[in-house]
Amino acid sequence: MKVTTITSVIEKAIAKSLKGGPIYVPGDYVRIIRNAKKKTGDPYVVHELTNELFLDIKKMVEHISPHHEKAMSNNDVKLSEIRIFKVEKNRPLWIFFKSSYSEPDFYEIDVNPESISPSTRSAKS
Repeated sequence: MKVTTITSVIEKAIAKSLKGGPIYVPGDYVRIIRNAKKKTGDPYVVHELTNELFLDIKKMVEHISPHHEKAMSNNDVKLSEIRIFKVEKNRPLWIFFKSSYSEPDFYEIDVNPESISPSTRSAKS
């Protein structure tokens, strides 16, 4: 089933539910989405995310010194321009990012506070 069809089915199920009364808690959305389906289809699988699965990147950014805020072409890296952000478990002292969804490769910044010079380059995704 195409994403637009799935989205449409979910939106219709939410609208139908709202006719019966307000939705008070996020868990209600989960129930509605699980039960939203075509007449002959199976319920959708919903993967619920908890707060523990999200990282507070503000703490990490506080540890990045100003000389690390340069990308491969020595352009300033602005947090507001980052569109895709990735952290790899096996390389915890590196930030991988893209400033556009169409960029084929991630840029990387070494955020190790002990490093003296910035080590940034393009990384294959």
